[in-house]
Amino acid sequence: MPPPVGTAALLLGLVCLFILAGPLPARATLVMETQAQARVEGGELVVRLKVRNRGDEKALALRAEVIHPAGAKPGRLLESLAAGGESAWTLRLPCPPGRGRGALILRLRYQDGNHYPFSALSWAYYHRDQDRPGILAISAPPLELGGEDRAALEIRNPGPVSLQVEVLVFTPAELKAQPARQDLSLPARGREELEFNLVNLSGLAGSSYPVLVLLRYRLGQLETAQVANLMVKLVSRQANFFRRNGWWLAGLVGLFLALFLWSQLAARRRRSA
Repeated sequence: MPPPVGTAALLLGLVCLFILAGPLPARATLVMETQAQARVEGGELVVRLKVRNRGDEKALALRAEVIHPAGAKPGRLLESLAAGGESAWTLRLPCPPGRGRGALILRLRYQDGNHYPFSALSWAYYHRDQDRPGILAISAPPLELGGEDRAALEIRNPGPVSLQVEVLVFTPAELKAQPARQDLSLPARGREELEFNLVNLSGLAGSSYPVLVLLRYRLGQLETAQVANLMVKLVSRQANFFRRNGWWLAGLVGLFLALFLWSQLAARRRRSA
């Protein structure tokens, strides 16, 4: 005997809600806090990176590396860092030529107890001769990323002179940005939207990562740099799809439920006639 109409409709609704909800994100157990400093000393750029493990399990095989500008050797390998533990690296590389403010980007690589690889980014400003802070206003709303998505940042130039900006996007090893380099023309007192594609290569759902966007340009005779931090939370591909299309899917579920109820009621009328 088939289930009553109300019971069948309830079961169908619960199945649809379960599909819409998607799987729960994995709980992050490793949270690495980084703090970087950089200064120029005798033609060299000296970088200090401090790391603290704020997770609830130890991290393994930790190594720090400068990914911009090029020229630094990776720091020593640290075999493990206990929960709550701290460590630090000092790295050196030739100081890039020029005058004004520059920015340095670092990546920390590490593994969890199952030897699954992770990474985290950090950054610091430095200056040569005179410091020159940037003037751009940058809006970088957080992004939920499933398999692939488009990231968008709004950049405003409040100054009276147009600017030619070089844009570099740096991601943790688990993600990829396309394109990773762009040139942007910002009119005086104008705005532009910067867009690029983000792809999740190996990140686990439930993890959060900063993606760093470096903007370099000249103000008068000096160079300057600004770093924007775009926070990316990884979700399952299924959850990301349903978040994007939730209203359409909810409407379809409602339509199917209505058709199902109508067909069941019509069948009952035919049997009782």
